[in-house]
Amino acid sequence: MSINIYNYTDYKKVVDLNIKADKPSRGALTRLARSCACQPSYLSQVLKAHVHLTPEQAYMVGEHFGWGQDDRQYFLDLLLWQKSSEGAYKKHLKQRIDKVRKKKNEVGERLERPKTEFNEQTFQYYSHWSVAAIHILTSIDRLGDSLAMSQHLNLPHELVLEKLEILKQMGLVRRSGKLWLDNLKDVHLPRNSALIQWHLNNWRQRALEHAQKSNDHGIHFSGLYTLEKEKAVELKEFVMKAMQDFNKKASDTEAEVGLCLNVDLFEL
Repeated sequence: MSINIYNYTDYKKVVDLNIKADKPSRGALTRLARSCACQPSYLSQVLKAHVHLTPEQAYMVGEHFGWGQDDRQYFLDLLLWQKSSEGAYKKHLKQRIDKVRKKKNEVGERLERPKTEFNEQTFQYYSHWSVAAIHILTSIDRLGDSLAMSQHLNLPHELVLEKLEILKQMGLVRRSGKLWLDNLKDVHLPRNSALIQWHLNNWRQRALEHAQKSNDHGIHFSGLYTLEKEKAVELKEFVMKAMQDFNKKASDTEAEVGLCLNVDLFEL
């Protein structure tokens, strides 16, 4: 099991979770101690007492678990932050940690989607659900014809043609004879975009409309829960990984149908 270290601000918790996830589990602590050139008893003290790793040992922890450069730097910042006394330096480290955590836990970052630059065409793309729907459905061969697209979405043909021209100007689709073809480019809004509320509202409104149809075969669910904070972090990561898996599976298949996935998870 892979641990997302950006969900945590306690470096000892990160070490403990990675030891528990390491396979084979038997001897995991000893193997890590060997990589850090220290005794297992010392590592146990680090995890359970006020003893800290050295920066060099923190680096070796990252090497042992196969972390990338960003992960190792984040882990080192956690160590330095926890070891430092109150003051400007500790505050500086915390600000850097919070900035990295926010970036690394953004959906677009996890799904490796390129961020879309804001301009008039971007505004048009997110102003109505139909533009994004037409864009993604051009990847389906039978809907490359604008009339077929119009019938499928139950939209006026003139409106579909208007939206296709917008998509063409954005470089997202191209015309080949009577057919409109997807240029295989992703569009993703950063979390702080002024258009994000429009985009989220567009597709949640469509979900409500579909839920009211008698022939709807979609999944519509809302649930409220109370649970431990640590378990809440685990479940958030579970949802994130499920989205990554969903995104990968959807990208590695032939385009035959279009799906909308809305995900909301927030603290009450």
